[in-house]
Amino acid sequence: MLDSERKAAINLAEDETRTQLIKRVDDALYDAKENGRNRVVAEK
Repeated sequence: MLDSERKAAINLAEDETRTQLIKRVDDALYDAKENGRNRVVAEK
C-alpha cells in the first residue's frame, strides 16, 4: 500500500458564512470528481 498525503487550503472570505464556504468546497470536490482522478480544482 502506498502512503499518501493530501492537503487543502481553504480560506473563508470576510463576508462568507460557513455554510457558503462548505458549498463552495463541495462544488469544487464534485467538479474534480466529474473530471477524473487526481485532479486539482481552483475556484473560478
